[in-house]
Amino acid sequence: MDGIGIRPMGLGGAFTAVADDQNAAFYNPAGLGDYGVFSYSQGDMDINSGRYRFRPYSFINFGPIGYVSWNNTDRAGQAVDVTGYAIGRKGSLGVNYGITYKSVRSALTPGTTVNWTSDFGMLFKMTPFFSVGFLLADLATDSAINASGHVRAGGAIRLFNNGLLLAGDGEFRSQQAGGFLYH
Repeated sequence: MDGIGIRPMGLGGAFTAVADDQNAAFYNPAGLGDYGVFSYSQGDMDINSGRYRFRPYSFINFGPIGYVSWNNTDRAGQAVDVTGYAIGRKGSLGVNYGITYKSVRSALTPGTTVNWTSDFGMLFKMTPFFSVGFLLADLATDSAINASGHVRAGGAIRLFNNGLLLAGDGEFRSQQAGGFLYH
């Protein structure tokens, strides 16, 4: 999965420690703990049109509760549809935590399957300018789904009264899923 959402993709996918808007439902549900507004966003991530026919996504948030859906349909017509439900909680001492439950519908050769997986995230706001985030993605899964769990960690620094945001993520996956990635 290449990622979704205009702002996180503008940061190269480094959003685990930022997670301060509706995109938190995808990147780190812990960020929803501080998100106190209603929002709706949708789009089509056509950044890799050579591989995908279309990749629409939608976010809906009601404060700390979020809904996210996205679809990947490749040029051969094989599709994966994901619907996620997330909740974030604001903890004490600047520590937030959250969980996302995802229903995954795969229309791949030779047939269609419906499975589930879940993510757990934490966000540590060390200062108003510096935060660290962690995501355990595909932590618990349906036994039939072929999703190897992975860990994502990141840091973010906000400078010049939030006028400049610097963020970086590292992602640890199995060797079959790409090994170590950085964003």
